[in-house]
Amino acid sequence: MMLRKEKGILRLLSLFTASKLALILFLAAISGWSLETAFMKWDASRYINIALHGYSSPDDYAFAPLFPLIIKLVNTTIGIPWLSAALVSNAFSYVALLIFYRLYGEKTTLILAFFPTFLIYTLLPYSEPVTISFLALALYFSRKKENNVASMLSLSMAILSSYATAIVFPAFFMLKRKKYLLIPLITGIAILIFFQMETGDPFYYFYAEGKYWGSDLTSPWGQIQWILHGWFTSQYWGVGPITLPPAYWLVRNILFEAFFIFSLIPLVTRKMKLELVFSLLVIAQLLCIKGTPAISVPRLLLKALPAFYGSSILIGSKVRVYVSVSLAASFLVALLHVFSFFA
Repeated sequence: MMLRKEKGILRLLSLFTASKLALILFLAAISGWSLETAFMKWDASRYINIALHGYSSPDDYAFAPLFPLIIKLVNTTIGIPWLSAALVSNAFSYVALLIFYRLYGEKTTLILAFFPTFLIYTLLPYSEPVTISFLALALYFSRKKENNVASMLSLSMAILSSYATAIVFPAFFMLKRKKYLLIPLITGIAILIFFQMETGDPFYYFYAEGKYWGSDLTSPWGQIQWILHGWFTSQYWGVGPITLPPAYWLVRNILFEAFFIFSLIPLVTRKMKLELVFSLLVIAQLLCIKGTPAISVPRLLLKALPAFYGSSILIGSKVRVYVSVSLAASFLVALLHVFSFFA
């Protein structure tokens, strides 16, 4: 039995690695054979700049410090910032899958591994693989009563990788040993103190998100209206001669949101309360926000990790079809990331 499990995870990781290598070749080909060009776009360049120069710009404070800190540490050995960042994100992508395998098994891990935004945004230097690794650890340890401390420490690390991850904190009130919830609370207080010392405002993160990234709470209908008529989609976005109209961004969001919402059904039927609340909090937050995060919904939804367990049940025996479709979609996401924007 153990040997079968080992073969299963090795087969999965081998296929995952082969897919990443194919995507690297594709990214290089469409970027004039300059991987640095592809790997330094959008948020990736921001994380690398913070790793090299610290919080040198007011809008940098919307980005949490853990991922840039790890990049900085690795770069002391590598000496090539974009490559150091890519090595960190890719290394953590394997960590995330190994933890997820222990948590939900081979099939669910396969669903996560080949989900288009997971495959792309763990290949590129984004903070998602670090955040997801620690969130998976928090969920894993929450299953073991004696490891509530480890669960809350893991959640704290996830928050230090992505401040918005704090939205899942209420889900862990279902743990019996609630005294350990003090750990992420202390982490939150430390973050507020950091902002107070750096900017003079303990809530500067929210100010930065609003002023520089246009983030604000709204209703799902308000988000739809913003996507169709807001400042982001009013700009020109396109790939070559193909223009991406506002309706494209809306339909894209709806497809990803529908995947995650329907994936909650098995969590309800199996009475997986913590996992259900965890996923609902992530999804609800992203349905009720406008600004740049509303455009990044397909990537940010990855934090609703337990939903992938639900999706594995809904997909059933159609795993090969899922992997084929998702892999093809990943190349499309890569193309859009380089020539336009995706998430």
